[in-house]
Amino acid sequence: MCYIESMNVCVIGAGPAGLMAALAASQNGHQVSLYEKNPSVGKKLSMTGNGRCNITNSAAIQDFLTHVHSNPRFLYSAFHTFFNQDIIQLMESQGVLCKEEDNGRIFPVSNRSQDVIGALKTCLHHNGVFIYTNKTIQGLWIEESICKGIDLGNKKEAFDHIILTTGGCSYPMTGSDGTAYQWLKDCGHTIISPREALVPIRCKVSSQLAGLTLQNIELSLQTGQFRGDLLFTHTGISGPVVINSSDSYKEKETISLDLFPTTSKEQLDQEILNRFNTNPNKTILNALLGIVPKRLLPIIIEVNKIPTDRPVHQITKEQRLSLVQTLKDYKIETIGTEGWNQAMVTAGGVDVKNINPKNMTSKIIQNLSLAGEIIDVHADTGGYNLQIAWSTGFLAGHSV
Repeated sequence: MCYIESMNVCVIGAGPAGLMAALAASQNGHQVSLYEKNPSVGKKLSMTGNGRCNITNSAAIQDFLTHVHSNPRFLYSAFHTFFNQDIIQLMESQGVLCKEEDNGRIFPVSNRSQDVIGALKTCLHHNGVFIYTNKTIQGLWIEESICKGIDLGNKKEAFDHIILTTGGCSYPMTGSDGTAYQWLKDCGHTIISPREALVPIRCKVSSQLAGLTLQNIELSLQTGQFRGDLLFTHTGISGPVVINSSDSYKEKETISLDLFPTTSKEQLDQEILNRFNTNPNKTILNALLGIVPKRLLPIIIEVNKIPTDRPVHQITKEQRLSLVQTLKDYKIETIGTEGWNQAMVTAGGVDVKNINPKNMTSKIIQNLSLAGEIIDVHADTGGYNLQIAWSTGFLAGHSV
């Protein structure tokens, strides 16, 4: 029989990766202390999925990895150790039933992120994990490339192993302000320059469009095309297609929207022409209702310098083709992203070359593991990033 020697383990950061790391380490029989700078655990987790908590995605591993933007191969071991069905099973074992929505997104049936946090806290308490809130760690206690414990400012506290899950720089109001990057850089880790990812884009758009959703449009940037739903906000554009394309966005570049990506220009022109022929005395505004969303329609017409009250029998072929062109290539001038305060995740972070993917331990410092958003791995919105946190956190704790 193989026995695992019990160790005194410290997990720094009680986000999804930290909660899972603490649980996995405690399941191995270790004494675990979980430190969190906020008054309660899971602050950022409580915000995911607009408070509903998009727990994971139902995609199979190979499909899942196509949604990972940076270093997908690094995640093989983590995903094969703990994946989407494992977190679903854990939740349901604690009475948090799960449901699948569009595009494979998994949510609690209750639509309450607090239920997910509560289930994890129950598991931690059951396993004897000590949870310390309102505790700000000043740094790591490192001697001769060995992590001895943590620096609390007024004292140092020894631990056999440290798991660092302090997150990146996104949503700094939740406590993930990137402080730990400097700790790691100081002891020899390479930090890929952090940048905001999965973030809305600020644009010069009419305020009357705020709240309007365009479904299944195609958004084009200099580097590629993206398909999905778009939401106009008071300051620009958001929604899945914008969030997932923001990694490729270059500041102040012009964005093109194809409002009918599955319809050719010829087909769209014929549909509009049929409407004009059927209702020749209708104004162009009324004739196009139902094809173009009501709030966007006057803007589309005005872009083409056509009076909105002009009867369609007075619309020239050139004007009609110009309308079609606008609907297939609607230009939006942008300003920049909404920045760290609205970025869902951090791109960049600790170089994966510094981390052993089989157990999440540092290759630079002994007795130190890393998991979650602090690592240079991120993915599309839709439950993918939370699963990365669950998987890397579990592997880090399980491997101690």
